[in-house]
Amino acid sequence: MLLKLSNVGFDYGNGYILKDLNQAIYPGERIALVGPNGSGKTTLLKILYGELNPTEGYIERKKGIKIGYQDQFRVKDTDVELFEWMKIDLPENDPTVDRRVRSLLKGFGIKEGDWKRKLRYFSGGELTRISLAKLFLSDYDLLLFDEPTNHLDLLGIEIFMRNLKNFSGAIVMVSHDRYILKSFAQRFWEVSNGKLFEFRGDYESYVENRKRLQKELERTYQNRMKELDRLEEQARKFLQTGDKKLSKVGKSRLKAFEKLSKQMESHVLIEDWETVDIRIPQPERSGEIVLKVEKLEKSFGDKKIFENVSFEIHSGEKVALLGRNGAGKTTILKCITGRIDYSGKVTLGHNVKPCFLTQDHNEIFSADNIFDVIKLLTPDWNDHEVRAYAGRFGFVGEDVFKPVKVLSGGERLRLSLAVNLIQKPNFLILDEPTNHLDIPTTQMLEDVLSEYSGTILIVSHDRYLIEKVCNRYIVLNENGVTEIDKLEDYLEFLMKEEDDTIDKLNDSKNDYNEKKKLRNRLKKINERFEELEKLIEKLADEREKLNQKLYHERDYQKLIEIHSEIEKIDRLENEILNEMEKLDFEKKKIEESV
Repeated sequence: MLLKLSNVGFDYGNGYILKDLNQAIYPGERIALVGPNGSGKTTLLKILYGELNPTEGYIERKKGIKIGYQDQFRVKDTDVELFEWMKIDLPENDPTVDRRVRSLLKGFGIKEGDWKRKLRYFSGGELTRISLAKLFLSDYDLLLFDEPTNHLDLLGIEIFMRNLKNFSGAIVMVSHDRYILKSFAQRFWEVSNGKLFEFRGDYESYVENRKRLQKELERTYQNRMKELDRLEEQARKFLQTGDKKLSKVGKSRLKAFEKLSKQMESHVLIEDWETVDIRIPQPERSGEIVLKVEKLEKSFGDKKIFENVSFEIHSGEKVALLGRNGAGKTTILKCITGRIDYSGKVTLGHNVKPCFLTQDHNEIFSADNIFDVIKLLTPDWNDHEVRAYAGRFGFVGEDVFKPVKVLSGGERLRLSLAVNLIQKPNFLILDEPTNHLDIPTTQMLEDVLSEYSGTILIVSHDRYLIEKVCNRYIVLNENGVTEIDKLEDYLEFLMKEEDDTIDKLNDSKNDYNEKKKLRNRLKKINERFEELEKLIEKLADEREKLNQKLYHERDYQKLIEIHSEIEKIDRLENEILNEMEKLDFEKKKIEESV
């Protein structure tokens, strides 16, 4: 066991966000931590890491455990160069460090030309990717991730998943990306209403089992509510009779009512995903050609973002615009929607009514709460119709009166969709719509876009969403755009290209290292040569002295001993000469190579 939670609770001061958590993590486990936004997932990660201490309960950790947390690499000294910062806290005598740093930085989309840049020149998204790469450099027992792929493109996600598969320790990851959840998770921890529910198995098993649990909890809740009504009615009826015996029964029923009411305080329900049910107003049909882009080009100062971009989108097509991070995908969307200037030509077709939903969902709404926002756009609808329409976007019950200013990113996206679809646009343009969305909202968005009968142009790194919704793929690259048939083909091409690039980098590095080794060997050969030459001179002096003794000695036994020592010197000298000959041959070979 690596770590164990026992009755853990946490309170920020305004009520417990987590309560009575009891779970354990074992070596090699892959755990997905899921739940609605704001439910306490990040808080739990910080408790696991040790950044936060539980308000109640305790955590038992394996002695000497090494835990890596995605958020742990906060940059304090921003004047440090990236490559050197990556190597901080790593063993200096490990010859593989440089190679692994190069490979990970390249894999996570940090170009080689930026490796010597100081950290203060990188964006927040780039620093997120850099911190992910750094996590895989050390030998951790447990890795903790909080929405790690929000700033990665499709290739970056593939690289990230490859590193996950090669990691032998345990993983706990907060993610709403269903492709990732399907690919890696073996256990699911869902935080809901302060409690932690565990589901074992893959993603499909999780979805099915949580549905069963949700229905069982709801059924139990309804049965208990009926029992409360029954007990309350019996207590009231018997206490009003004035009969002592019946009053005694009434008091007994009242105690049972109070006991069950107390139990109901701790009854937990998990969110019903099926409440997000939506039917979309159908837009008017546009002309056959919805969008025509001709020789689009954009630069910021001296930096050219893209050039020679030309493509057409036809009515009813659902198009994914793909490309590496920094290729200019969002910039193209801004050009198409007239948010920025550009060179080239952008033409919208006949009767096209576009709608652009941006990454931040910061649209300015026309009223203070959800109900009024929708009501102002639908003056002919009665209140019941407004509430029903809001409910189809997940604003159920009293949620419809939530103030707009307190809405989360996912809630703002849902409200943006509700507001814009009322106006029946026939061309939806979406920029990374699933960033920071929870699973139900992402699933709702997927259902909406699949059902939508208009035309779509979308930039997204959510592979699951793209494959479910889109029927056409355009790739933005340095030569303009290229059309591909399948998303899988594009990813395989990128992975092969990435592997070839990393191999070349490693080959170049290996070649440099090999020559460096040869030069070091040459230096040692020369040093050894000097040692052997001095030894030869020393042996010659000793032989000379022995020969002098031999000339003057008359004792037979001592003569034998002197002869024996001279023979030893001869043998040693021959060995030295043989070694010098081999070294000389090796030296000439090395000099030819370097």
